[in-house]
Amino acid sequence: MSRPGGRRAVQVLLGLVAVGMLAACSSATSAATPVPAPVPVIEPAVASPGPVSHTSSTTCRDVTASQPPLTSQPAPGRMPRGTWEARIQQRGYLIAGVDQDTYLWGFLDPSTGTFSGMDIAMVQGVARAIFGSVAHHVRYVVVPNDQRAEAVFTGRVDLVAETMTITCARKAGSATDPYPVDFSAVYYTAGQSVLVPNGSPMTARRATWAGRRVCAASGSTSLARLAALRPAVVPVGVANESDCLVLLQQGQVDAISTDNSILVGMAAQDPTLHLLGGTFSEEPYGMAISWSHRDFVAFVNGVLRTERSSGYWAASCVAAHMCAGAGAAGSGLPPAVEPAAQYTGAS
Repeated sequence: MSRPGGRRAVQVLLGLVAVGMLAACSSATSAATPVPAPVPVIEPAVASPGPVSHTSSTTCRDVTASQPPLTSQPAPGRMPRGTWEARIQQRGYLIAGVDQDTYLWGFLDPSTGTFSGMDIAMVQGVARAIFGSVAHHVRYVVVPNDQRAEAVFTGRVDLVAETMTITCARKAGSATDPYPVDFSAVYYTAGQSVLVPNGSPMTARRATWAGRRVCAASGSTSLARLAALRPAVVPVGVANESDCLVLLQQGQVDAISTDNSILVGMAAQDPTLHLLGGTFSEEPYGMAISWSHRDFVAFVNGVLRTERSSGYWAASCVAAHMCAGAGAAGSGLPPAVEPAAQYTGAS
């Protein structure tokens, strides 16, 4: 059904739902490591581009394997001289590429002017490990999905945390992925699914998808996978998944297909939509970092290792409504267990 002013309606609804989510999270995480409140938005300043040479010999044998973490993680404020994390410390802030309208992952709450979500919690964990605190030490750069790798490759940001799937093409570079980037270890594993309006003739049976207009973000693994489906659908590419939500509400597409972790947030914003159930891919998320900053990749992996043992990751995942907390059996969410890290050179 067409909904005039769909984008504005989504923004208002997002703000209302976000406030309720933040209130609900406080009790779910009280017994775990506290999740920090989002810091105020600071308008991004473009970083001085660092070297962007690509010397990777990446193969697809173990695409999620990342740099081993440092043997001994440096204390906040004492980054090793000559490393990229030392450059960030000297600059005074981490520059992070994020989304501003992927609910539960990276979204800007219009009522508070702050970023929130699972990806934001991962960014804040890195900033805290460098500086000892988050406030005033993160500058967020809103990056469209199809510009995530470019923002890292050109040095516009230090890292991207934006529901970005680790793929061989993104690591090695290709005709469709001309900006090769490295990745941290996996911090969440999602799967591609489909979101449709209630009453849609599309069901979990793939045959009912034939000829349907299905929306996904341009430059995403989701759109590429839609183009390869048989029977064929009509892929519709847009800059961001949130644009798909507007098109679906206006009746311009029949469905949205992307990671189920993202679709859960869309369904929470609009109860007239539902997931078809099941997934047809595996989407391991990692933070994208320049190949020129291997030391920073190792540092970030050390941060993730610490967050796993401290309970920060689990508390962040529960607070973002991406993992089931204590007493949440039957919620349909995965347990709050961080994916096991894989490192290069590991036997």
